[in-house]
Amino acid sequence: MSDEKVVSLFSEVRQHPRLLQDEVTNARLGVVLDNAVIEYEVDDDGDLYIKDGVQFPFWIWVDSKAQHLRFYTFWESDGASVELINGFNKRFRVVQFYLDGTITKAGYDMTFRFGLDCRQLVVMLRQFGEVCQAALKESLAHNAQKKASEAPPLEVEG
Repeated sequence: MSDEKVVSLFSEVRQHPRLLQDEVTNARLGVVLDNAVIEYEVDDDGDLYIKDGVQFPFWIWVDSKAQHLRFYTFWESDGASVELINGFNKRFRVVQFYLDGTITKAGYDMTFRFGLDCRQLVVMLRQFGEVCQAALKESLAHNAQKKASEAPPLEVEG
């Protein structure tokens, strides 16, 4: 992408914080992320990997056909239970959690059918990262508690 196009995209997004549905592309989202000081890279699949400027890293997939953005991430969670994941889904209503074996996966779909408000996108990016960080912290505490309760009692010599 030439420097002139980048400057042009930056100017357009700064003047018009709403993208029309056919303007929602990785390049345009990159400008929004740059403006919000959120670091990202494009992975081998063409998804945006959000790696800094949010509390937890994740990917964004632009589904132009269905006109939505899919935020998604995962972490190893050996010992997580269906009850724990259901608890996440009750408390963290914006993000959907599910177990895939020993992996906890999280996702959120954001439509851009009628355009995309750039400020709302940034709010949702940050909220998704915050929720995933909170869920991971709770998952780690749950796993530690579960392992402690399963450990055999210590024998005291005396």
